[in-house]
Amino acid sequence: MKKLLSFFVFLIFFVSINQNTAFAQEPQNYLGSIDKNSVEMTLTFGDMNDKGMMNITGRYFYTNNQVGSLTITGKLDYNSGKVAMTEKNSQGKTTGFFNGTYNPNGANGVEMKGIWTSVDKKRNLKFSLLQSQ
Repeated sequence: MKKLLSFFVFLIFFVSINQNTAFAQEPQNYLGSIDKNSVEMTLTFGDMNDKGMMNITGRYFYTNNQVGSLTITGKLDYNSGKVAMTEKNSQGKTTGFFNGTYNPNGANGVEMKGIWTSVDKKRNLKFSLLQSQ
């Protein structure tokens, strides 16, 4: 009886851990564009909390200008699919914001779409990202 109870406690614990960390494994690569400019982005999703929120960290660069990359931090509300990320340059200065949607079941795979906005809010550009394999 003790062994059976121990097994069930382990099983419940394992399922709980696996559900919250299944997403937070490896960095994920995305290809896409901001306006007409091609970008490559690598994102890592943190553990999902009990409200379905996940932290996002990563980097991206414009494929036509691989001189420098920009840092990404943000949040994903997995339940609603809303994503909000902040972009910073190599000096740590905020240079823009991504606001959009995350769709794990897009027609072509995992995708993110939305609007990139400059810090001064004078430029609003469409962005589209598709997870690459």
